[in-house]
Amino acid sequence: MSNSLAFRGLLLSVLAGVIGVSASWAAADSKVIAHAGLIKGHLIATAQVTAKAPKALSFTITSKPAQKVKVDWSVVCAKPLGKPVINAEGQAVTSLPQEKEGIFSATTPITRPLPITVKHPAACIVNVYGTLSKHGTELIRILQD
Repeated sequence: MSNSLAFRGLLLSVLAGVIGVSASWAAADSKVIAHAGLIKGHLIATAQVTAKAPKALSFTITSKPAQKVKVDWSVVCAKPLGKPVINAEGQAVTSLPQEKEGIFSATTPITRPLPITVKHPAACIVNVYGTLSKHGTELIRILQD
């Protein structure tokens, strides 16, 4: 019986190590481009940034204690301005920014990808707001690949 428990403990330790290594590999290409904590005296944190030529975007929200958080996010991306194209109305048109946004609630810790709204954007403006359900601490990080 004790050999079985020892084996289970060893197996759990190995799995925890593998999961930790996998998570660090996934985050190795990402860099934190913005972070924010709670606005003093409030239950909300907001992080905003302009990401230059992102290949991928994501965010994480952590809190102490772990709790339900309402998350509002938006991403607005635009392609580099190039040679204008003349549309049917005779107007010169370049790439227009495109936006996506969302709202959801989840329990911390939260990690979610964000959409890139156009192919090969020159820049994307990212906003992430997190509203705690009760008092505590909160940290939002926006990441870019």
